[in-house]
Amino acid sequence: MHPQTIEFYVGNVEPRPKGSHTAFVVNWPRSKAKLHQLCREILAGREFRPQTVVTSASKGQKAWEKEVKRKAFTAMALRGPIARGCCVHMEFFLKRPKNHFGTGKNAGKLKEWAVDMEGTKAPDLDKLIRSTMDAMNGVVFNDDAQVLAIVATKVYGTRPGVKVSVYEIKIPIWKRLLDALRQAISFAFQRQTGDPTDDVLQDETGN
Repeated sequence: MHPQTIEFYVGNVEPRPKGSHTAFVVNWPRSKAKLHQLCREILAGREFRPQTVVTSASKGQKAWEKEVKRKAFTAMALRGPIARGCCVHMEFFLKRPKNHFGTGKNAGKLKEWAVDMEGTKAPDLDKLIRSTMDAMNGVVFNDDAQVLAIVATKVYGTRPGVKVSVYEIKIPIWKRLLDALRQAISFAFQRQTGDPTDDVLQDETGN
């Protein structure tokens, strides 16, 4: 079976980063009187089970992950998730800030100083990677622990979104590196022990 290559594009949606999570206890007493009452009841043997709600600080993160997941499902075309190791390439395209464009008669026209402006502002690239990887988890690959390498960039684009390419690795990278290292050691050992290969090398170099 040939290694899989999965490619898809999420367009016209502003990429959203993975936000910090905050947990709230929703059944915690809001007044001192009720808090003191709860403390007395706990000391008397009552079991208190806090009910927590976890929220993300990143606005629009859920909508972004939902759209990435939808595009990933379509790209997989009813195939199961990749079971081997894989590499992921992501190109994020960010919406330009309003101050990059002129006003009045120059409305919509990119200012000269902004043409070569790099995407060095928020959101952070690593957080964009995290939210997008979470959306692909269980769809493109079984678990993001299978990802052996990630190459990602973020730039300003005319249309916000992300282009994703996932390459299945048939032979693990570590095995390729180990094989190359073994060959290099073997070659060096042969040179030191006067292997006939030396004669071939000398003939080719003319020495």
